[in-house]
Amino acid sequence: MRIQPDFRCDAAARALPGIRGCTRLPRASRASIPLVPARIDHSLRAPTGPAGAGEKPTPRAARRPADPAISATVIALHHGYRVAGGEERAAAQLADLAEARLGERVAWLRRDSTRITGGDAARGLIAGGIGARQVTEGIAACGADLVHAHNLFPTFGPAALRAARDAGAAVVVHLHNYRLVCAVATTVRDGRDCTECHRGWPVPGVRHRCRGSLPEVLAYAAALPRWQHDVVDLADVVVVPSSAARSRLAQLGLRLPADRVHVVGGVATEIATTSTASTGRFALVVTRLAPEKDLLTAIDACRRAHLPLVIAGDGPERAALEAYAGPPSVRPVAPPPVRHVPYGGPPSKPPPKQRLVSAEDPFEILGDEVVLELDTPPVMRGNTIFVGRVGDRALAALRRGARVGLTPSVAHETFGLSALESMSAALPTIGSAVGALPELLGDDRVVPPGDPAALAARITEFAGSDAAGAAAAARARDLAGPDHVATRLAAAYAAARERAAARRAYR
Repeated sequence: MRIQPDFRCDAAARALPGIRGCTRLPRASRASIPLVPARIDHSLRAPTGPAGAGEKPTPRAARRPADPAISATVIALHHGYRVAGGEERAAAQLADLAEARLGERVAWLRRDSTRITGGDAARGLIAGGIGARQVTEGIAACGADLVHAHNLFPTFGPAALRAARDAGAAVVVHLHNYRLVCAVATTVRDGRDCTECHRGWPVPGVRHRCRGSLPEVLAYAAALPRWQHDVVDLADVVVVPSSAARSRLAQLGLRLPADRVHVVGGVATEIATTSTASTGRFALVVTRLAPEKDLLTAIDACRRAHLPLVIAGDGPERAALEAYAGPPSVRPVAPPPVRHVPYGGPPSKPPPKQRLVSAEDPFEILGDEVVLELDTPPVMRGNTIFVGRVGDRALAALRRGARVGLTPSVAHETFGLSALESMSAALPTIGSAVGALPELLGDDRVVPPGDPAALAARITEFAGSDAAGAAAAARARDLAGPDHVATRLAAAYAAARERAAARRAYR
């Protein structure tokens, strides 16, 4: 597939509020090169914060004047996943924080895995990125002096970073996961932690078919060892979400220069002032339904604790989880009484057959506030209610109706955004003692992964405790409040710009 999707913002779209649309450049002005669909979105919000309205915090690199209607100081680069998850939320929150607290203007250059072919993905992986000219033209159009790259694979790759540097922009690479070393990015195989692919050795991933199809496995095995160090070397600053993530990347053999690594975690955007855990009715898990999330342990633990479990999210494991949770719980309900008509009236109808209904009504467990916000009816299996993907309003209502939040996992979590959001809602939150979760939750709020008895005991101890919920909210404020994260993000951006300025002066 050969398409030419070089974009500019259309004049008509510039007048629209919110996110601007994009159109293609006239055919005569663009070369015929194999690219994948991409778009640049430009925020119209005026910058606020220390830099003042309309004032830029640092001088831009010398380049042709940008269109004032689409100016931006930062371009956020992201290749979206087939199923959106915590990384997309974290990236969006950091962009909002940069605008609200640092006075930046952020434009997005996005690509989407649901809109590309396997051939495009393989070509991007092997070549180290395709369509890098979109980055160059985006910087020129927006006048940006910094590129904040989130997920680079399969189509951006180091080529996008090289294009950003050549255009004079500073480069920040944000490693939300372990993609540079592990083809599936989670370091989990067959439900267990796995570090076999390390120090550029991808053969175990091929042997175990971690990506599924053999062509995809081979493409990742050829690309990751080849490009992982280029990505790091081209970055002026590397951002990791936690100290645990930095340690794991070093364990996996990825060289991260200490003077260029900054720890910037997720943002607690809204922190509740009071806890409603004591009036809650269920335990809550909000996650992608994937094997590494250890949801079987959560189901077993809630059975032991005799507390209904609500799972919000979707993913490839939903059918298997529903089957594991059990069949619909039913009990017989007596038929309504027969109405007798006196004085020789028509005969009464025969009694209806006995009918079966759910032993526990999921609508009663969830409550009207939640049910009215759901897009699809809840599915109850045994002690577990599956509500699928939910919007922000429904998620907020679920957290208000919960007694405890759970974040089980067998993966070496790089941060735990779902856990942070649960804590921010003043909900007692319990997770697995893996990755960054102890760092975030505290040692007394984590249990060994895959141990339903230990998890059930902590559920019994903390569920419904307003004091534990208030303590969780206070910890979220201390570790991930907007002021705290903004300070760290500002330091990362300043360091990147300083290195980029030195590089330009050296030239």
